[in-house]
Amino acid sequence: KIMRSSILVFILLASVVFVIQVLAAENDQDEKLKAIAALEEKKGKSIEKFSVKELKELLRERGVQCTGCSEKSHILEKVRETILQPVTAKTEDPKKTEDPKKNRPRRPPTDSKRDKDLDDILAKLKNMPGGENIKVMTRDDIDMLKQGKSDL
Repeated sequence: KIMRSSILVFILLASVVFVIQVLAAENDQDEKLKAIAALEEKKGKSIEKFSVKELKELLRERGVQCTGCSEKSHILEKVRETILQPVTAKTEDPKKTEDPKKNRPRRPPTDSKRDKDLDDILAKLKNMPGGENIKVMTRDDIDMLKQGKSDL
């Protein structure tokens, strides 16, 4: 009789634990849905319509790495799983934290340097072998071409 009652108690406890787990999972799912709905309302569009860049930013804000996420659906699923994680301090995109001088675009030369370079090139063209009798464009000719006023 003791064995039978202890088995019944065990079954009852296991049932209670199972019910608690189911309720907790449902509550967690409800919280995720509320968080997603709030995010959609804030952005003004459905989470399915977020760009991959926006979804990755949501993950980055929560400190989540999405390794193996090769498609938007994978990233979207990861966002749904981790939406309840707290937003940490904004982290910079690793591509943006590189040395700023390394990938800085070159500045166009100033007008005086560009004019000097152009004059040098035109002078070299005039001094080419066989170039004595040919018409070589001058800087003024090039400026007129840019303005569309050339008679060439």
